[in-house]
Amino acid sequence: MTLIAAIPTATDRRAEGEDIHPHVVAEMAYLVEQLTKETRQLQLNAAHTRAAKELKMALVAYGTPKWGAVRREFQVFWEIIAPELWERRGICIETARAKYLDDLLGGRPGIPEKKRKRPDPVWASIWKQFPSVQTDCEEAVYCYALERDTASVFHSMRVAEIGLRALARRMKVKLPKNKRLEWAQWQEILREMSAKSDLVARNAKAGPAKDALLEFYNGAIGQFYGFKDEFRNEVMHVRRTYDRFDSERALVRVRDFMQKLAGRINQKGAIVKDPDAWLGL
Repeated sequence: MTLIAAIPTATDRRAEGEDIHPHVVAEMAYLVEQLTKETRQLQLNAAHTRAAKELKMALVAYGTPKWGAVRREFQVFWEIIAPELWERRGICIETARAKYLDDLLGGRPGIPEKKRKRPDPVWASIWKQFPSVQTDCEEAVYCYALERDTASVFHSMRVAEIGLRALARRMKVKLPKNKRLEWAQWQEILREMSAKSDLVARNAKAGPAKDALLEFYNGAIGQFYGFKDEFRNEVMHVRRTYDRFDSERALVRVRDFMQKLAGRINQKGAIVKDPDAWLGL
């Protein structure tokens, strides 16, 4: 919008009937095209109609455009868009928080597609194996960026819960009375997972495979206990609210843990890597 405001000022220095150089016309045409897209996305209906019709016509419909005519069209456009913008609400995202948003989106919105970086490979690797967590991953980051820290923690714990169920399936956890994992409390699942890990420790053949499996199982179980005690129980039972440091810690810890988990299993509990390291229990 800064470019729009500057155009009438620039054209004031030109004679009313002076032709606009073709290179400048091409630049203006590109600007008008961008204005047409942006005003449509922002639902600035009157400004969009003006950009799509009168502004384009001023540059292409009457031979070589004149500075005076184009200046008047841009002035009218600004008079139309200013009150529409006044009715909108904008949000300024803190730079440190925006970094997580940029990583999630693969670059800042508005940057040409060719210049955008690829999406953060951490998120991509998680979503490949755990597609159902993508919405909550996005919501956790959006809430963090918008300073809704308790909501961010909530969504991070929803992501972690999908990981908990996946590992329980890999460990073939059975709950009392055939209760489904989706209806079980974390404590119930973790208790059975710990029992499974103890069974491996007692009965599996000693060697590198057993050590690797126990290291992964016990490390993961410890992480889940940490999530449960520090975040999950508190946020689900409305025992406290969280600040930016809490939500960032939850976001980063869950992201990093889910990346590690996605390197071994998918959300159905099936092995995706290093099958020799598993005992199939």
